[in-house]
Amino acid sequence: MAAFADYTTAGKVNYSGSQGGPAQTGGEQQYNQYEYGMGGAQFTYAGFSAGGMVRGGAFNDIGNNEAMQPAGTEHETAYVVGTSYTVGPFVAGAHYFKSWQAGFQSAATKASGAVGVMNTQGVAAGATYSVAPGLAVYLEYLWGQMHQRGYDLDLGAADSPLHNTIKVQYLGVGTGLSW
Repeated sequence: MAAFADYTTAGKVNYSGSQGGPAQTGGEQQYNQYEYGMGGAQFTYAGFSAGGMVRGGAFNDIGNNEAMQPAGTEHETAYVVGTSYTVGPFVAGAHYFKSWQAGFQSAATKASGAVGVMNTQGVAAGATYSVAPGLAVYLEYLWGQMHQRGYDLDLGAADSPLHNTIKVQYLGVGTGLSW
């Protein structure tokens, strides 16, 4: 068994420039103090592993760039759960993830109902077979989506019902060589 927990914090920021990003509608944008907690655990027994992680708090994870959360918007909540099984040279596993966050929402667009909460979710599965030391073949699949009501994720524009969902699918087959 392995487990961890973490808490991170930083100071509060106010921005009064002329451009505060796509979610700002003018004026000074207030941001919450950056803070979040996360924790997870994994259990392994007889080749079988299962685990998960959860995190949440006052931050905004857009495109894997952890940013300050605009004041008056939703805190982020995210989790991932997964499992794998190993027997001899064969490993197979899968996981599922889900998150909710402010995304491109500002306090003004949230209050007016023009832009909703961003949510992402996805699933991945794969298997690897070690043919010989340093040589493996693999098969993997990924499906994911990002959605934010009232925000055009292609054009970066609020108050738009178009293109507010982005989906991705991937199927890969390959060989890995290491030395």
